[in-house]
Amino acid sequence: MTNHKFAGAGTIFIKDGKVLTVFRNNTLKNNNRHGLIGGRCEANETVKAAAIREAFEEVGVILKPEDLHLVHTIHSKEKNEEVLGFYFVAENWEGEPFNKDTSKHACIEWFPLDKLPEDLIPRNRQAIECWKKGIAYSEYGWE
Repeated sequence: MTNHKFAGAGTIFIKDGKVLTVFRNNTLKNNNRHGLIGGRCEANETVKAAAIREAFEEVGVILKPEDLHLVHTIHSKEKNEEVLGFYFVAENWEGEPFNKDTSKHACIEWFPLDKLPEDLIPRNRQAIECWKKGIAYSEYGWE
């Protein structure tokens, strides 16, 4: 049975055919793995607003709502959490991404879309692969 349900936002930053990731460390979940920029929605926050906030907090870039294009929704279940995750693609933003949250991330890295890191968070990998195939919705962890 799941105890915690929440919505989350993930952004697939694309530049020159590469996707931006953060390498997570000192985190309770998905430690020592690459992940997309994003996180949970806070109280009274829309999914787009969460994506914009997380992008600034994690990699120091400024996104506008019109920079975000919804490409995939994933309903995942892991341990005692049920997440409705909304994934956006961004190809435009202000500023140069850098590792702004050094307390949670060791570094940021760009990877070719066809050579994603082996240690990419599985639901992030699934969202990217579905987006590349034009699949709008998927589920993870419900087996």
